[in-house]
Amino acid sequence: MHPSPPPTLVRHPLLECVADILGPTTNLEATYRAATTIRDQPHLLRTFLTSLRHHHLTAPRHCCQSVLDGVAARSSIHPNGFAKIVLHTEDKWGIRLHVWRPRTRWHLAENKPHGHRWEFASWIITGVLRETTFDRVTDGEPFELLAYGRRADGSSYLVLNGTDMLAPRQPIDRPAGTVYVRSSSVLHTTESLGGGLVASLVFQGRRSRRTTPVYRQPGAPPLQREQPLSVDEVSDLLAEVVEVVS
Repeated sequence: MHPSPPPTLVRHPLLECVADILGPTTNLEATYRAATTIRDQPHLLRTFLTSLRHHHLTAPRHCCQSVLDGVAARSSIHPNGFAKIVLHTEDKWGIRLHVWRPRTRWHLAENKPHGHRWEFASWIITGVLRETTFDRVTDGEPFELLAYGRRADGSSYLVLNGTDMLAPRQPIDRPAGTVYVRSSSVLHTTESLGGGLVASLVFQGRRSRRTTPVYRQPGAPPLQREQPLSVDEVSDLLAEVVEVVS
């Protein structure tokens, strides 16, 4: 007998809602509307995360994968110190849950200025997230510039691509309930504030095939690679977020 393919959830109202808003394009305005719509209907996120966990906990482990197994397979511990949980991905858009959890093996990690290969809107679900943006200048702090990209097989790579001078702007503290947008060209860092859980829901647009910049200080050790998350770790993180969604 051939093994059963990984199952999929029936199209959840959260996904239907986001798909209707984003439509054929995923510009910043559309991702902002998607983020604010879900923020204002938090039950959609709560039931979606609960459904993922329920399917995982009730699926017969000896014969098939749960939907959450697929989520965990594409999720990871990001070198910048948070759990990156890829809840849904399509050609034109995706939804990620980013979770900063204090007192973990991965919370205090690197935090390098970087861009993105996609535009996004982010809803701060709980806690406070501090964002610092950076400008390329002629008299700032020197940084090594690395090009970050993904190969056809999905694996990532970093290639040294010169140097730049960067200057930070005044940090912005974003409390729970905030929705903000960023174009792919903006350089920034994010970090959690306080001692509690911080989580954000990120609505990303279409990925670019080009590389994106990542910076490190000269002489710094090589950047860490993303580390895997087990399906049980993902399930536990989703449970913590469900508890604070209101």
